[in-house]
Amino acid sequence: TAEAEYLAISYAAREAVWIRNFFEELNRPYGSTPVSIQSDNNAAIILTANPVDHSRNKHIDLRAHHIRDEVNKGHIKIQHVPGIENPADVLTKALPRDAHWQCIRAMGMA
Repeated sequence: TAEAEYLAISYAAREAVWIRNFFEELNRPYGSTPVSIQSDNNAAIILTANPVDHSRNKHIDLRAHHIRDEVNKGHIKIQHVPGIENPADVLTKALPRDAHWQCIRAMGMA
């Protein structure tokens, strides 16, 4: 669902911000390049960019909406990746053999 994908993007962004801050504490600034987070769910991507709260997402915890601030600050960039090209699918669902190996190769594991 869009809510689950939105929460996953939000958690990934939280980790990316933590890593960015960690590098700065080590005097190794990350720079101004935004961290790219990829998602195959268009509805979740729209939620990250749209500050308008709709009745469908009122119940999402306010802490998850920090992703919108990070996108607006330019720290995070959300990119759409078509589902067929999403290497994370191998970690979340059963795939046919060819699709499985395509994902494995995309992650650099073969």
